Amino acid sequence: MNTGLWVIVACHFVVVGIKAYLMGLFSAVSDLAAIVVLIVGLVRYDYCLVITYLVVNLFEVFSLIVVLGYYLQTDMGKNVPKSPSSAEEE
Repeated sequence: MNTGLWVIVACHFVVVGIKAYLMGLFSAVSDLAAIVVLIVGLVRYDYCLVITYLVVNLFEVFSLIVVLGYYLQTDMGKNVPKSPSSAEEE
């Protein structure tokens, strides 16, 4: 189990790099915090910190689901509500 979690740490570093490149440096801050929690949990053999890592990642997954739901709800971004000032410019 320990080796598998170290593989997850390595994969998460790859995800952080891709996320920081595509979405900006500050989008990966919570991922970096999650990686630190997982590494500390692995070094100390602390099951509670591994569960905390899972909770932090679930928070990320739920926030991505909300964004995806909004994107699908607005017909792939075509029917996004516009402010009155931007509607007059078009």
